[in-house]
Amino acid sequence: MIKKILLAGLTVIWIIGFILCWNFLYAGPNYWIGFVFGLAGFAAAGISIYFLEKGNRSTTETACIPVYYTAVFVVLMISLNLSFALMQVLSLMPVFIVANLLIILVYGVLFYGSIRHLMRVNDLTEYAPGKIKNTADISRQLTVLLSIAKENGIRQELLKLKEAVDYSNNVSQSFSENDEVVFLEKLYRLQETLSGGSDTETILNQIKDAADTWNVRNSRINSTR
Repeated sequence: MIKKILLAGLTVIWIIGFILCWNFLYAGPNYWIGFVFGLAGFAAAGISIYFLEKGNRSTTETACIPVYYTAVFVVLMISLNLSFALMQVLSLMPVFIVANLLIILVYGVLFYGSIRHLMRVNDLTEYAPGKIKNTADISRQLTVLLSIAKENGIRQELLKLKEAVDYSNNVSQSFSENDEVVFLEKLYRLQETLSGGSDTETILNQIKDAADTWNVRNSRINSTR
């Protein structure tokens, strides 16, 4: 919002300034071409900021890159076209026109590239939490099991299993999600067994069965590297 207000203020100052400074001495083709290109620069910056604020969900420094490009672009357009408007040498008109078009083109390419990069960063930021949700749930469930396990032998096996989970790749893949769901279900059943006071051998067998499922999950992921 602040960027929009600032740009709108500069645009109003540009328009009013040209109107107030208008006189027959400077009001040649250069004057009006500089005025129009200046407005075109403000319009391009305004459109860019609109799309940037509409699509930007990033809180990282990545979002500052297109803003920086826009600020530099506006300063260049103001400086170039103010000089152009006050210059009476008509022979330099093609040079200034080409310079304006070149600056707009370069800005468009840089802004587009930075927006694409920002979109990729946003996609990764939103994508990552979903890909580690399963392993986060698994780690929490193992913590619950450790909190209710009383026998030392059972706790030791649960600690080994939790270490195996913690030191494994925590990013889910489409082909590993089923193993992770099955593994989590076995942990829930193990909680019921622990709470029901089953014998140690039964509990240890369930832990081993769950560990085998996790090893299969890891094998699938490791085989795709």
